[in-house]
Amino acid sequence: MNFQTVVDSIKVKFSRVDVEHEKVIVVPASDFLPVVDFLRSTLQMNVLDLLTASDHISENQIHMMYGFYSYANKTYLRIKVRLDRKDPAMPTLTSLWEAANWFEREVFDLFGVRFEGHPDLRRILTPPDFEGHGLRKDYERPGFFVKKPDFK
Repeated sequence: MNFQTVVDSIKVKFSRVDVEHEKVIVVPASDFLPVVDFLRSTLQMNVLDLLTASDHISENQIHMMYGFYSYANKTYLRIKVRLDRKDPAMPTLTSLWEAANWFEREVFDLFGVRFEGHPDLRRILTPPDFEGHGLRKDYERPGFFVKKPDFK
């Protein structure tokens, strides 16, 4: 099954899905769980191998990125979900993939994305009393200076 076949079968059921790059589709946050359920049950994409985030401060968004693979169909697909930086939240995938537990805790810790329904959402890489989210581009640590490169 090739990428276009996967996209076509998804778009039949979810019209608001867009293709961004090869192997990347953009899904509205409200459609995320139904799309993932469709991928898992219908397209046999039962491997979650990527769950991360990136901060896009100029767009005022956090982008969630998920990667799914089907051994049966030898197909890989990435899903991007754009979230508002002010209050980023996603449903948890821990009931579908146990591996999502630590991935989601890492994204929560470093980017501040809440995973609704997560069984144990707490910091995993920084101390419990750590303030802020270290991978957000507007994060500033008092007394800590990082020289930014001059690209002129």
